[in-house]
Amino acid sequence: MARFDFAIIGGGVSGTTAAEALRERDAHASIAIFEDEPYPLYSRVLIPKYLKGDAARETLFLRKTENYAEKNIAFYPGAEIVRIDPSHHEFQTGDEIFSYKKLLISAGGRPRPWTADAPSGARLLRMHTLDDADAIKKTISEAPCGTALVIGEGFIAMEFIEIFLKNGFSTHVIANGDYFGEKKLGKLGGDLFEENLKRHGVEVHKNTKPASIKACVVGVGVGIERNLSAFSGLEVSAGILTDEFLAASQPDIYASGDIAEFFDVILKKRRAAGNWTSAFLQGQAAARNMLGGQVAFKNVATYNISNLGLRFSFLGDVEEYDDTLESSDGASLLRLLFRGDQLSGAALINRFQDKTLIAELIENGAHKNEIKQKFSL
Repeated sequence: MARFDFAIIGGGVSGTTAAEALRERDAHASIAIFEDEPYPLYSRVLIPKYLKGDAARETLFLRKTENYAEKNIAFYPGAEIVRIDPSHHEFQTGDEIFSYKKLLISAGGRPRPWTADAPSGARLLRMHTLDDADAIKKTISEAPCGTALVIGEGFIAMEFIEIFLKNGFSTHVIANGDYFGEKKLGKLGGDLFEENLKRHGVEVHKNTKPASIKACVVGVGVGIERNLSAFSGLEVSAGILTDEFLAASQPDIYASGDIAEFFDVILKKRRAAGNWTSAFLQGQAAARNMLGGQVAFKNVATYNISNLGLRFSFLGDVEEYDDTLESSDGASLLRLLFRGDQLSGAALINRFQDKTLIAELIENGAHKNEIKQKFSL
């Protein structure tokens, strides 16, 4: 049985960052990464650029296999975790059992299933892994028609829209509310977003069933789910529950990245923060705490994306809120979200200059009256 001081399940940005941070602080510890994909670390953020023709496939890779050996980090690609045994500090992959002193779970998620009726004969595309990206590239190059449908209104759906347009497809989307993207952007932002889509030739459908649109390719972006079946013995909800130090419910086990449902010390609740920057920062924080630190993870999650000339920023918690303050001049959006009287999140369009200030206000727990004065609302 192989034994490691620090074992990491998941070789994405969070797990790799943690492993390298552990090595920087401990030159002699035995460290291993177990990754279920067959590749070393690559950038999921760059996948859309690859599919739009703006980046070569090889530029997605951030590490080579030999980089792990150079840092004396054991790397196990294609390793699917079957189970963990917290009481014995062990876990199993295939027929092999490994033991650990400290374990970090950074296993991420997988695309949430989509079960609605698709257009007859259409090829469904998901955009999560490098293999997904290769399949998308092949499918759109061989598509028997020039019509594409996008399902979903989040970040992946936004990327699919640009990918299809750049590859010459007539592109259709379905709005679930009065406006496309209304759930996160509100009616003012949804109206602005939808009008921009139409200006770029995207056809927006309301109260429409996917099967009624004659498309031969369908890009599905309806979020992710966490595969928690291998982690019995840990407290879970939508993800693995952790405290503010990213420690799970069993001793010597931590979680970071998409799979972690951590206690947010700013918003005073457990939540997941599924973006690249948060995953990177959590990997750093988990490494410090696995080495004996007691440093609470504190960060205002921020996601930025450009779409057809509009620049979007989402900060903090944009899912749960009690009240909003918002304004739009037809070219930009300021949408501020409150839990009680405290600023907890924001959605911006073409207001990138306000991002840093708003993040500071969320972190400092700014109240509504202060916000009204600062932004003249």
